[in-house]
Amino acid sequence: MTDEVTKNLGGRPKGTRTKYKNSMPARALDILAEGGLLCHVAAGLGVDRDTVSAWRRDPRKKRFQEAITKGLSLSEVVHADRLMMIARDGRGNVSAQLRIMEWGFGWKDVKTIENIDDKQKLTQEELDAKIAALAGNPGDPKVVKFR
Repeated sequence: MTDEVTKNLGGRPKGTRTKYKNSMPARALDILAEGGLLCHVAAGLGVDRDTVSAWRRDPRKKRFQEAITKGLSLSEVVHADRLMMIARDGRGNVSAQLRIMEWGFGWKDVKTIENIDDKQKLTQEELDAKIAALAGNPGDPKVVKFR
């Protein structure tokens, strides 16, 4: 008798029901709108991060995809507001907030925002322009809205 090794392809075991519920898009949107990241969505929904990723790719879960897209935009604004507050008030860890923006929202080359800790050296317009450039909107700093 030969022992066959079958590769675990992941996913839900056969014969089990999906954890996906119709209420999940709204819950995911709420989590993200409060500044949560995708890992918070997974924890809040009681599923693995890979499950959230799979649902984002699943064409049958259009409402979930739309909620995540909208929610990530809202979450980015929350975190960008925090970054602006830290930069203006000089309280908080700018580097940590920039890493959140890089990892959570795909901001590029966060090292280019030199002098952000020294708010005296940057005008508000210069700071807005630098942050807009990091967000991928270098020509239009008004694209990134701050409260």
